[in-house]
Amino acid sequence: SIDLKLYRDSDALLLSNAKLSSTDQTHWALTGIDALQERTGDYRLELAPVGSKIVDRQGFALLTGAAASWRAELDPPLARLQTILPRQTPVESVAIEFDRAVSGLDLADLGLTRDGATVALTDQQALASADGKFWTLSGLSSLTKAEGEYALTLRSTGSGIADQAGHLLARNSTTNWKLDLTSPTAEIDEVQADPLTRPIQTLSIVFSEPVDGLSLASFR
Repeated sequence: SIDLKLYRDSDALLLSNAKLSSTDQTHWALTGIDALQERTGDYRLELAPVGSKIVDRQGFALLTGAAASWRAELDPPLARLQTILPRQTPVESVAIEFDRAVSGLDLADLGLTRDGATVALTDQQALASADGKFWTLSGLSSLTKAEGEYALTLRSTGSGIADQAGHLLARNSTTNWKLDLTSPTAEIDEVQADPLTRPIQTLSIVFSEPVDGLSLASFR
């Protein structure tokens, strides 16, 4: 119908397969629009009086339009855990961001490991959120002070984490970081022949871990 326009996120959708029906000419039903709502988005249906032929029984034209808006959440919520760079101090908190507000998140949905071994979360850790979308897991310092490779995983299976439409979290999310408390060491290859019969072209310097800042000024 040219009198009605349906939009999803500002994109106009064709109503060619939609149908209008009424039993009393006052109450009308628009059907056949379910196939147009197969994607998550913000929808808006507008009834535009300008250019329409809508008139009452006395011939008076419709002067004002009408509109209805709604949001369709058809995809499961997604979560992203804060990226943590290699560090030399314990991690106190980790931010957890969902793409929409959710409920049902608790400590049992999170798992922490160090070098592959489980590090149990306790009542010393806490989850907090002001809006259901941005969450913070705090109180981790005592659990992340030992050197090692850490992984924090938000588990979806059995979590009960869901958005306002009831869609359950469908995928896990993990963040990894390394706590390095050991200073690097360096070795220079020994000269195999001594004395040499010709000059050395190359010497190898090997560090115990990746380093930055090496320059010719480092040798003296």
